[in-house]
Amino acid sequence: MKKFAILFFLQALFACSIYAQGSEICDNGIDDDGDGLIDLNDPECTCQLPSLILNSSFENHSQCPTTYGQMSYSTPWVSGNLFTSTDYYNSCGFLLQDFPATGLYPFPHGDGVVGAAFINDYKEYLATCLPSDLIAGTNYTLKMLIACFPLTNTSYHPAGITCGNTPDYEPVEVTIYGSATCTNLMVAGVNAPTQNLAWFVLGSATYDPAVEWSQLTLNFTPPTNIRAISIGPPEGILPPNYPVFTSLYPPNQCSPYFLFDNLVLNETPIFEVDYGDICINGNVLTATPAQPLSNNTTYQWYYQGIAIQGATGPQYTVITGNGIQDYAVKITDNGTCMVLYPFTAPMDTPVITQTDACNPVIAATPGMAPYQWYFNGIAITGATEAQHTPIATGNYTVTGTLACGPTNQSDAVAVTVCSDLQIIKTITDVVNGQVTFKLTAKNAGPQNDNNVVVTDVLPTGYIYTSHTTNTGSYDPITGFWNIGDLAVNNEDELFITATVNVSGDHTNTATITGLNNDIELASNTSSVTPNGELYLSKAAEYTTYYNEGEIITYTLILTNTGNITVHDIVIDDDNADAGSIIPSQIVQLTPGESITITAQHTITPADVAAGVVVNQATVIGETYNDIFVKASSDDPATAEEEDATITNIVVEADLQVTKTNDQEVYQAGTIVTYTITVTNDGPSIAYNVDIHDNLPAGITIMEWTGSNATAGSSALNETVNNLLPGESVTYTVTLTIPDNFEGNLINVATAESDIFDPVLGNNKAVDTDTPCLDCATGPEPCTTCPPFFIPKGISPNGDTMNDRFDLTELGTINKLEIFNRYGRQVYSHTNYTNQWEGQDNSDNELPIGTYYYIVYFEEKAAQTGWVYINRNN
Repeated sequence: MKKFAILFFLQALFACSIYAQGSEICDNGIDDDGDGLIDLNDPECTCQLPSLILNSSFENHSQCPTTYGQMSYSTPWVSGNLFTSTDYYNSCGFLLQDFPATGLYPFPHGDGVVGAAFINDYKEYLATCLPSDLIAGTNYTLKMLIACFPLTNTSYHPAGITCGNTPDYEPVEVTIYGSATCTNLMVAGVNAPTQNLAWFVLGSATYDPAVEWSQLTLNFTPPTNIRAISIGPPEGILPPNYPVFTSLYPPNQCSPYFLFDNLVLNETPIFEVDYGDICINGNVLTATPAQPLSNNTTYQWYYQGIAIQGATGPQYTVITGNGIQDYAVKITDNGTCMVLYPFTAPMDTPVITQTDACNPVIAATPGMAPYQWYFNGIAITGATEAQHTPIATGNYTVTGTLACGPTNQSDAVAVTVCSDLQIIKTITDVVNGQVTFKLTAKNAGPQNDNNVVVTDVLPTGYIYTSHTTNTGSYDPITGFWNIGDLAVNNEDELFITATVNVSGDHTNTATITGLNNDIELASNTSSVTPNGELYLSKAAEYTTYYNEGEIITYTLILTNTGNITVHDIVIDDDNADAGSIIPSQIVQLTPGESITITAQHTITPADVAAGVVVNQATVIGETYNDIFVKASSDDPATAEEEDATITNIVVEADLQVTKTNDQEVYQAGTIVTYTITVTNDGPSIAYNVDIHDNLPAGITIMEWTGSNATAGSSALNETVNNLLPGESVTYTVTLTIPDNFEGNLINVATAESDIFDPVLGNNKAVDTDTPCLDCATGPEPCTTCPPFFIPKGISPNGDTMNDRFDLTELGTINKLEIFNRYGRQVYSHTNYTNQWEGQDNSDNELPIGTYYYIVYFEEKAAQTGWVYINRNN
């Protein structure tokens, strides 16, 4: 970095060989040659790098040019093509009349320059034969001064007229060609020298055409020894907006025209020599050349390029008030010439070497330790390494250290780090028509942010009243809350109080910004609207009820789901029993607060007829400025919102009739006793239950008594006003079997009511006894009939009487199975005798009722029938 900077300004050389074409004396403070340039300001007085090209700035000439195409006057240069004419200009002769208007004249380095057109199919080159070969494999550098402007067709404007409107020519490759010999110095053609096989491309550099002088550098390494060079346009087609030769007509056609001056060619290391500086110690300047000097060294000090008379030593004390940077010293030592300036070594701009937006790393030019990094112009404590990891967004500069001291601060590199700024806006409350907004600004990291601003301009629905904040300042007019620095995981709060207008926009939005890259923009904005909102859920204690007069108890939960307090709340329910809503009025609910309410409804005949109770409550409350919020209750068990709570009313009573006489055979001339039980299995009350047990055929004597204190003779025809769910009525019926009775004794009992019965199959009980045929003609009593008896019921109530289903007298039983009325097996036992006492397979008590059995005997057919469990007797 230092070498390039110094050389650009110093223009030093090893062997000083100044072409003394003028008569400027370089140390007398006088413009001796009348060109307006005095002493060191005149190019004749500067140290010129040696060039391997003869007449490199086109000052030498065989005669002054008088028109176009006289390139050969500037010996030893010639036009590179036979059929195009490269132009030579010199202040002693031919110049374009518009040169002064372009600002390119006076020429930058002496009196002579060369002009060449860059036109497709009409390319102009400047060629020369070198005094010695360029050696194959050696690195060379060519530096030149170059400029460009558009020129009209010179066939019609012999004086050379520049175009009125400057075309914006695209960048082009300025190319150097080489040949091993000087035999074909001028190529027969109108395009690149490589149309002749003796020529090839050595190198090129991209030039962005501009109407101003600038330096262009070409670096190349010849593959073979080179004796001739040619410089000009590249091979092939020029960029799109460069014309073709046939398009130059009409005469006002513009063509790109390039000027060349001061072509310095040498081995690349020559350009990289460090010649030293002027070191500064207070007001004392000391020439500090980097090259060893002899005893023949001379010094001349200059101020603003003009020689200081008598200042000819290695040190000079500056005059107070003069700028140190305006001084220079010219050193000559035998064949060496150099111009040194006060040490103000520039520093390259730091480079961002890690492009991760959240973890940037910046690096300075290596080899210049110790360093000092600066953030926005302020030194960063401890930041003295070649690399630095920024932790804040801003401009970073750096200085390095060289022999004379620290370099200048570099140009700044802008670095942006990351953070996740968040703004959360809520409403703390609305009281007496005034709302208070709470703004919470947070930095979730990973880096601190140094210039955080929150913008919150109140919309038309509010009138600003006041604010408080723990950090920064808030301007209610602009809406800017200037927080400044916000460290990682820190929070700052702002409270804004405003009067709420009845009309206008009530949505208040805040945004947060900072200097850093924000990795999550979604959290940079927050909006809030005063929202008085109530939610009322309503659920019945049970989903289904079965009887008129039952009371449905509802649980209502009222929640303030808004962000402001709701007050003076009233709950109403037209279908609730009077006075059953508790509480029916609530003073207020703050945001998020809930309260539980109960209500009741007594089932009416109309409800029973409808089969459902549809119930919905309403709630109304006040928020601010007579703005009310209303809601209807919602059934939380459904997806639909604000739907009524529907409770089913199912009226049905399942009547079950059982009948048994605890025997399966009868003996004529005896009395048989039956037990008839009618049970309401619910779920509703059974009204007007009609119970019938008619006289069996052939039976004339029948007596009965009921558990409900009723009795009668002959057939049983009884109506029970109501039978509650789970309630039973039992009848004891006795029949006298005539002596001459034959056939099966069949007794049928039935029950029905005014209420729908969902299971009709158990409303009828039939008991069939077969006659004891072996004893039909035998003596009385009939003692030879085997007691083949399967019980019709059991009463497992722990009194040891009829607790078990006892089949021990029936022989070997392989298996017993018990089924409920739905056909599901509830009990099974192998090698059965008397193990069942009304339990299921898990030893749980089975409910009262009639059960179906199958008895599997070992030596005879299976027997089936019904058995009744009665735990009440």
